[in-house]
Amino acid sequence: MKSLEKDPNSQVARRHVGYFINDGYREVIQVEYRYGRSVGFMFRVNIQNKEYKSESAKYFDALSNILDQLPLTSAIVLFHKVIIVSEDSHMISDLEEWLYPYSVRDSGTVVYKLRLYIDQKRIETQKHLDFGNAAEDLRTQLGPSYKLQACYFCKYLIEYNEFGGTDYRHDQTYCFRDHLEDYEFLMLSYPNLYGKESLLGLKGIPNMDALHSCSSFTYRVEPRP
Repeated sequence: MKSLEKDPNSQVARRHVGYFINDGYREVIQVEYRYGRSVGFMFRVNIQNKEYKSESAKYFDALSNILDQLPLTSAIVLFHKVIIVSEDSHMISDLEEWLYPYSVRDSGTVVYKLRLYIDQKRIETQKHLDFGNAAEDLRTQLGPSYKLQACYFCKYLIEYNEFGGTDYRHDQTYCFRDHLEDYEFLMLSYPNLYGKESLLGLKGIPNMDALHSCSSFTYRVEPRP
């Protein structure tokens, strides 16, 4: 039997649930995506009885291709459960990821906004053309009293801009929780990893989701460069 882990065409389906919103219209949707080493990211979603598909080597390019097919007045809202850590408590909070089409079509651009509900309050970022900027906006508004326990804010996540663009959301992100010595070595020169790229593929867990979390989470205080 062929091992799926070593099959270059293996694909694992993952799903986001949320809403498609346009003016006063709202519809429950499921956004499915798969990743295959030979084809990249493949998206599929049904909106108003129409199926939208897209694929690209980059996560945000494939997502942008879906958004480019939607009205400029619309948005896709994805729901996430995240853990918020304070000095004296842990709590589960709702995080909404708002995705908007960019005004310039076919530009490979996603417009992000994050909305977090915490302590009966709503914290909302501005719109950003990069997930990392939206995440840092949210961190700034949370202040030092709260830590959002998600991969983007974890010290063991390494992002590498190997082939011309990423937005910190998914592709070209690697987790090094299982190889701490290699992590420390890479961080000596991060983000300039020229000549050390092979370690990413050999030791890092690739294609991490910035909003994933695990028990090894360790908060990274500094903004990402």
